[in-house]
Amino acid sequence: MKETLSESRWSDLATRLHIADPVSVFRTLEVHYEGRGRKYHTAHHVNECLSELGRARHADAANPLVEYALWFHDAVYNTFSSKNELRSADWAAHVLEQSGTPPPSIETVRSLIMATRHGEKPTDPAHQLLVDVDLAILGADADRFREFELQIRAEYWWVPTALYRKQRCAILQSFMMRMSIYSTHEFRERYERLARNNIVWALEQLNFGTSTFRWTARF
Repeated sequence: MKETLSESRWSDLATRLHIADPVSVFRTLEVHYEGRGRKYHTAHHVNECLSELGRARHADAANPLVEYALWFHDAVYNTFSSKNELRSADWAAHVLEQSGTPPPSIETVRSLIMATRHGEKPTDPAHQLLVDVDLAILGADADRFREFELQIRAEYWWVPTALYRKQRCAILQSFMMRMSIYSTHEFRERYERLARNNIVWALEQLNFGTSTFRWTARF
């Protein structure tokens, strides 16, 4: 059975943030996260992120703007576009504007969502937490990480294999080149070693693997 977003959790958050017409917003989010072609960036990913946020001891774990940004950070997702984060941020900001949220909070949400482009490590504590939550999948157990890699490939089914391998290697190697993948002490302690082990495995498969990365039959 397909996993769904938690309406009760959204309702609690919407109440805290005074979101206008929260039921309509929730239904639209549901439709987006159930979109055709999504294999990883689904309700399951949002729920995994919210679970990570819920167990975090970080000072911003209770910040409703961080949680709100997680709900929206992949709301728009099209593998043919390079503007997914921007469009997700615009949608999240529009909902807040319609709800009368102060401009500084709206800009915070915009920047939180844009940070999930993962171009560079953030320095602001709230951004560090949100990005670490989004990257927690890299430190998942081996089976879940391998499923994740298959799901990402399935989302990019249209990219020729050789090109995909090259581009995916570049992304994963960019994380390996960092002093640490995670910005917060808590996530480094919990996931850094596992994430590096997982990425080493993925790079080996991308460079030398055969049947392991014949993706789409499983999805």
